[in-house]
Order: sequence, then C-alpha cells, then structure tokens
Amino acid sequence: MKLPDKNTFRKQAAAKRNALSPALRREKDFLIRERLLSSEAYRKASSIGFYYSFRSEADTTGLILQALSDGKRVYLPKTCYKEEMPTLDFYRIQSLSEVREGFWGIPEPDPSVCEMLPPDEAPALLIVPGLAFDLKKNRMGYGKGFYDRYIADHNTVTAGIAYQEQIYEEIPTGKYDRRLHMIVTDVSVIE
Repeated sequence: MKLPDKNTFRKQAAAKRNALSPALRREKDFLIRERLLSSEAYRKASSIGFYYSFRSEADTTGLILQALSDGKRVYLPKTCYKEEMPTLDFYRIQSLSEVREGFWGIPEPDPSVCEMLPPDEAPALLIVPGLAFDLKKNRMGYGKGFYDRYIADHNTVTAGIAYQEQIYEEIPTGKYDRRLHMIVTDVSVIE
C-alpha cells in the first residue's frame, strides 16, 4: 500500500491527535509520564532536553517538574536562525517561571535568565515532539527539520512521547529524517 505524501499525512495525523478529548489526553499524559519516569533511559540521564508541549501534544509539563524535582539538569529549546537556517539552542531552566512565549507562540526559555548549553554538547536524553511515529521508531515532525538537524549533529539518546493514536505501522520518511531510540506511549514503550 502506498503511503500518502508527508504533507497529507501530517494533516491527517494532526486531525487524529486533535480529536482526542482534553480529558482523555490528561489520562494518557499520566500513563506516558509514568512509563517514561520508570524507564532506564530516564533513570540514567543526568540531563534531559524536553520540548514544551503546545496545543494537543503529549504534555511535558509534569515531566519537566518531576525531572527538576529529581535533580536532573533540565533543558528546553529556543528556536534561532543562524545564516537563515533554523536551529535549536537548548537552555537550562531551574523552574517554569523562566519560560516565555517564543517562536510561533510556543513557550521557550528566557535567555536573559537561563544558561545556554554549549552548541557542541547535548542533554543525555532528548524528548522530542512529533505528529506521528511508527513501529520502526521513525518520527514525523512539523516539517521544518529542527529536531532532525539537532539529532544528526549531537550524540544523545532520543525518545518520542506520544498517544497510542499517533503510532502507525509505517509513516512516510525522507533521507534527512532521524530514527529515535525509543517511543513512549500511554500503552507501551517501543524500543
């Protein structure tokens, strides 16, 4: 069976995720959080890069707060443009009060109060967003390549977090797409 093109697939995946009720998403967020927190990848990581959840994405707020409470070094991305190429710079946060509205309205760390992770370093564990994931640990993002470029340039363990409804047998991929190390859902961990 031929897969739809990436843009069509993105629209379908976004609509499917957006259709989940807020109450159901909260239940699933709790299960995802419990699975990730009990994973070896989380326990071993002294530093973790999170995305700050936005709209109907799997919630990271509880995970960020727990990681801070557990004494992990927590980093959030800030979108930057260097030589017209969008990139992610990660900044260490000590609390959610250090986060401000940023690129596309997505909360980002405030660089005036947060320390930037040197560009050649990466968090030990990187939690990445996505619209769709597959059983081979492929990830479909939002089409700008921010995370794929970051993953290609840094040595870090990568984990997607997603609702089970975001997992497909196969998703369309391209040559620049990076496979993840694991995907944590409300139902399972794909390793």
